[in-house]
Amino acid sequence: MRRPWSTVVWVIALCLFVPIRAQAVTIADIIFRLTNWASCLDFRILGPCVDPVTRTPGLRVSYRLPHLPLDTVKIPGDSTISELGTVLQSSLLVPGGGALGNTGEWHLQYSESHIVEWPMHEAMALKALPIPERFWCVSQMQYGSLAPHYFSEFDALLWRANALPEAFLGSIGVWASLAPRTGHCIHYSPSVASGVVGFRGTHIATLPGIHLVLAPLWFPLDQGDDKMQLAVPQVRECLNIGQHPLSWDHGVGALDGKYLWVYWHRVSCCVATTNLP
Repeated sequence: MRRPWSTVVWVIALCLFVPIRAQAVTIADIIFRLTNWASCLDFRILGPCVDPVTRTPGLRVSYRLPHLPLDTVKIPGDSTISELGTVLQSSLLVPGGGALGNTGEWHLQYSESHIVEWPMHEAMALKALPIPERFWCVSQMQYGSLAPHYFSEFDALLWRANALPEAFLGSIGVWASLAPRTGHCIHYSPSVASGVVGFRGTHIATLPGIHLVLAPLWFPLDQGDDKMQLAVPQVRECLNIGQHPLSWDHGVGALDGKYLWVYWHRVSCCVATTNLP
């Protein structure tokens, strides 16, 4: 009777602790399979309002939308997203260093960071959003097509060895310090380190400072309300930025060091009551 139980224990241990190797995903995967609407949307009706353009009465609604996929990888030019990988590999990239070995510091990790727009235009065209169209904040949904904002390969000098001081204090919750905003992170967990470099890349795209960005982000970060959601190698629930790893970092290690996060940001708008049943 002991042997079957021992087998079950081994299977559970493998599921929890063996890293996962993920295949490249597509835009369709991001829209239909990898975005955790149930955990992250947080739809709210805030009360009555008046549309500033039409001057008609309405209801103010608020909810989070996926704004950015945060793609972190070990090899320059690689990507968790098939379409993005094609773009990166066909570009003239500044040579990067790839994954660094241990240079005397335990748990030192390094990744490249790619910050692009979540495919909102495509999802709207496919009517693939789990929000009734009458509640869409259309003016705040004008993004998509994996439009690039930050590729760390183009910012290799500062991303790999930023020795210049930046006036950014604070931390990314309990994960790590925000500065220096580089691809290096000292942490025992590769998945947490991935979240760190993903958020640092997002912060750079918002406030470039001395870094090179392809386009600044169109919305301000709100570290108190914004959320991050792991999508690859496993779809998980939304997290507070910097949330303690003990609450979520179980069985989400990637064997190939490739992670994809979805960055969620809240929008709010006044919708006409004439559109409501």
